[in-house]
Amino acid sequence: MPLPDTYAAPKPPVEWYAAAGGQIDSDSHGDVNLGVRRGAWTFALRTDAPEITWAPSGERGRAWVTARGHAFASGMYISPWADGAPDPDRARSAASFGVEAGWVGYGPAGLYGGGRASLDGVFFGERGGTVADPRAVGTIDAIVGLWRPGLSTWARAGVDVATTGAVALRAPHLAGELHWTPALHVGSVALAPRVEAWAGVAEGQDDLLHARIGGLNPWVVPLAGAAWAEWWAEDYAAVRIGPTVGVGEAGPKALGMRVSPFVDLATFGGGTGASGSAAGFGLGVRAWRGRLFADVAGGYAPWIERQADVSRASLWLSLGWDWGTAKGPTSKAPPRPMGGYWPG
Repeated sequence: MPLPDTYAAPKPPVEWYAAAGGQIDSDSHGDVNLGVRRGAWTFALRTDAPEITWAPSGERGRAWVTARGHAFASGMYISPWADGAPDPDRARSAASFGVEAGWVGYGPAGLYGGGRASLDGVFFGERGGTVADPRAVGTIDAIVGLWRPGLSTWARAGVDVATTGAVALRAPHLAGELHWTPALHVGSVALAPRVEAWAGVAEGQDDLLHARIGGLNPWVVPLAGAAWAEWWAEDYAAVRIGPTVGVGEAGPKALGMRVSPFVDLATFGGGTGASGSAAGFGLGVRAWRGRLFADVAGGYAPWIERQADVSRASLWLSLGWDWGTAKGPTSKAPPRPMGGYWPG
């Protein structure tokens, strides 16, 4: 006998997220993000990249199945750089479509572990009168991680198998991230050190699989002052360090601001990608009122290679609404996707 409506479980609310902005430098790019979710379902559009995810979760873990794609800018093939300047002779469009499935189980003290598998196809546009052959990439990873208030870290190890004409390229890899921002409250002021790290090693990759490094946007391994995905590399290590000072709290009408000066350091190389090291200095500001937020970050990299009339500075802007309903915010916007294959 079904329960009467008065005893039925409440339906989850429909939540939405929206933001627009971009990175301004010598080769600027825009960034538009829209998202709608209800219960386990989420639809998102990240500029040219639609994505739909079903992600049921419970006390013991979380699973997900995602279908995703890019209309023309997969891997930032539209904007390669070389020798400190944009390289339009190498630019081409790249459309893609793929699916991913995964699962993680929750352990004690914030530990988790699981795995994921994905299959993606990439279709290239014309360059110099020629069109590159379509590519297919399959990836399988084991995942381990730890989440606690102020601390998030994960690592994945696995292999990519990519078609290169009639040859299958096999590239084992290991990658991970760490984000540590423990908050200390002094009255209404929140103080926190900020330590973030990104690292990866691989063997046998090509430019389809290389990590994208450079810029202030959330879709790359960051380096303040550099262009969006300026370097494509097989092996990399990067850190961002600095203090964070904030005032205000979350809530439907709450006001707040967070200011964070930082230093970026990176080294990268391997494969057919770039090799070298870089440093950048930046300042980030986030202000909010309820769900409405504004992010502004500026950076300068005084020692990176540059051709004449190419800037060593970059600026990131984003204005939007965090996830929530008409009643107010529910959580922060989605984090940057795990891994380096889809840099946005």
